[in-house]
Amino acid sequence: MKKLFFFLVLLTVSYNYAQDLRKYIPNDAVFVGSINGKNILESVTINELDNSKIGKQILQKVSNSTKDSI
Repeated sequence: MKKLFFFLVLLTVSYNYAQDLRKYIPNDAVFVGSINGKNILESVTINELDNSKIGKQILQKVSNSTKDSI
């Protein structure tokens, strides 16, 4: 019985500390999506991703935001 109670308390606590990312989404957002990086990197190599058109755009934007070359 103690184990069941402990499990329920643990489940409740972990649920209360889960991230609620909805507050970061603007009310006028037309589309919201997510990218699973693990799945992307399983299908292509880092080199292929860096040399693709979208990869170059991402690197350029990151480079501009950090003011350093990547």
